[in-house]
Amino acid sequence: DLQWADKTSLQLITEVVINLGNFKRICRRCLFVGMYRSNEVDDDHPFAIQQSLLQMSQDVNTTEIGLSSLSRPDIDEILMVELKLPRRIVADLSDSVHKKTSGHALYVVELLNSLLNDALLTYSPQKCQYDWDMDRIDFIRTSDNVAEFIALNLSSLTPESHYVLQILSCFGIQTDINLLKVLEKFQEGMVSSVKEFLDRGILDQAGPILMFTHDLILQTVNEGMPLNRRRLLHLRIGEYIGTVANTDVSTG
Repeated sequence: DLQWADKTSLQLITEVVINLGNFKRICRRCLFVGMYRSNEVDDDHPFAIQQSLLQMSQDVNTTEIGLSSLSRPDIDEILMVELKLPRRIVADLSDSVHKKTSGHALYVVELLNSLLNDALLTYSPQKCQYDWDMDRIDFIRTSDNVAEFIALNLSSLTPESHYVLQILSCFGIQTDINLLKVLEKFQEGMVSSVKEFLDRGILDQAGPILMFTHDLILQTVNEGMPLNRRRLLHLRIGEYIGTVANTDVSTG
């Protein structure tokens, strides 16, 4: 969490590391490892400035390693090793864990531990293997920390997908897939975007019902719109649904 360090502490670290680099014998025995959140550090951040000084120094060798989220196959491997089961058996569990955590390693561990503690993932003496209730796991509420992580990453959505999500947020925590089909002519991509939202852990689906996985995500999407734009979007959606309803009545 070097992104939270104060300017003076960062300057001290830089001075110490560069000075140690001048002593080749000591330098060969010295390794400094620091970690930071790249999404919280811009070019003007004190850490970015000190990092540039280290990278420009001829006396210090620097290596930067970017840690990405765990992929679905990564979680497959974790479950296969820990549960000692083949991929085909852990596939559904792996898919649910990945969606609920967005592949964030800390949250994957946190979720798996909670499944064990809540006896949703248990060893079955009858089957001689670990067993779980997929229906109950699917309806586990996304934790606050995971929701915050997902909400922070909404910016990676395309403008079109983000607009579709804003439309969905106008209906509250949940809506019906059939309503999205009605809205397809209001905004193209209403239905086709659903898979992306499910894969990212933004939405859950139970039959025809789509729901935001956490009210924090709904709040982030909805309140991310200026109030005037939000009101206008509600009005346009209402007018469109009213037009469709009147057309259906007239046709009938």
